[in-house]
Amino acid sequence: MEIIFVRHAEPDYILADEYKMNQIEKNFAPLTKEGRLAAKELQTHHEFLDADLIVSSPYTRALQTASIINQSLELDLEIEFNLREWLADKEGGYISLKERDRRWEEYRSEEVVLKPPYETASELVERTRKVLNQYKDYKKVIVVCHFNVIEAIVGKMEEVLPFAGTISYQYI
Repeated sequence: MEIIFVRHAEPDYILADEYKMNQIEKNFAPLTKEGRLAAKELQTHHEFLDADLIVSSPYTRALQTASIINQSLELDLEIEFNLREWLADKEGGYISLKERDRRWEEYRSEEVVLKPPYETASELVERTRKVLNQYKDYKKVIVVCHFNVIEAIVGKMEEVLPFAGTISYQYI
């Protein structure tokens, strides 16, 4: 199956630290105006034209991106809980964006951390593969999700995929 991974467009986190939103609340942040425009530009992405289906993370930033893309494609849209963002805090409490970024760097460094407070790479890969395996009968699927979910499947990337960035991958 060919997967066209799409990283969600730019989210609007302006209120996240001001209101000390916990990890769950941050996931309701909509796209910025620029993010909505970037998602709209993806509507004419040539690789999407023969896709069979769109599958999306349930988080607003991914789902809004998928919805905007699908306005022109009119494909079935599936929402998959386990395509959600990497869990920076397994407890789901408040952590600042600065602390989240610190944990992300630690996670990506591949240093051994005993009992990390965040989701491990193997946990992320396992839950993502369970989702993707359900769609193996399709020829081409657009998957709108998060950079860390994409990286869990395609392998570590030197550069972070930009918001609304795409990457094609042959999933076996």
